[in-house]
Amino acid sequence: MTLAFCAAMVASLFLSGCATLNKNECQTVDWEQLGLQNGQNGEPQSYIAEHQKACSQYKLPVDTAKWDAGWQKGIRNYCTPANGLAAGQKGRTDASMCPADQMQQFSYYAQIGGRVHSAQSAVDSARYELDQISNDIKVEKDRDRRNDLWRRRDDARMRMQDAQDALYVAQRQADEAYADLMRKGPPRQ
Repeated sequence: MTLAFCAAMVASLFLSGCATLNKNECQTVDWEQLGLQNGQNGEPQSYIAEHQKACSQYKLPVDTAKWDAGWQKGIRNYCTPANGLAAGQKGRTDASMCPADQMQQFSYYAQIGGRVHSAQSAVDSARYELDQISNDIKVEKDRDRRNDLWRRRDDARMRMQDAQDALYVAQRQADEAYADLMRKGPPRQ
């Protein structure tokens, strides 16, 4: 194989891996259904540009009006308080894509969920640090260095406990918020 052919194959694989749609999908997609799915997944309205970029490679049009009609329906399904809580727990706290009448509640619950995500990240980080220090202690031969590592391990254990306490509090707040949402029932649209 020639170098040019290999480079073309790599470029082709790279481009196809980044595209939101392939040629067949650009030709056959139900744009309204795709917009609905994108909205329900919390993609911003600007996400249509990704589809335009993908389909422009094949010189195929994107039905932005149909996509937008679907997206408008889908984003309303995404921007519920319960979904804000779930999205926040995954680290997605941005509510800017939500319609104005849903943005405040989605954001409120996303922030509650976001505290769980942040606290879990702190626990994970503390656990990693503690594991690293414990591994270092196992292999360290120098007595002074081992003593220093033991002190660092004690400090790391305290940080781990603090992080676990914060996670417990954040999770309780999220559980209370979820229970409150369940008592209220689904929002009226």
